[in-house]
Amino acid sequence: MIGGRIGVNFTPKWFVLVDGNVGGFGVADVKFTGAIMGAVGYRMRLFDIPTSLEAGYKALRYNVDNGGSIETNATLNGPFVGLTGYW
Repeated sequence: MIGGRIGVNFTPKWFVLVDGNVGGFGVADVKFTGAIMGAVGYRMRLFDIPTSLEAGYKALRYNVDNGGSIETNATLNGPFVGLTGYW
């Protein structure tokens, strides 16, 4: 897999994340796998623990073909909400 993540702070509390990766390359019959994500986050403290609340959208695509009777192609996508704790 090859990927990267970029985060940009708008203020000390608000930030944006963009994340993407690509892989597969024929290893273990996986022709392709890839994902992209974008999120807006807010930093805060919850029970005196540094945390952030994120909301965004993620899409995941994969293609598996073992050359036989089983072939799988799927795209999964949708919105998400996450809570991250830092320690």
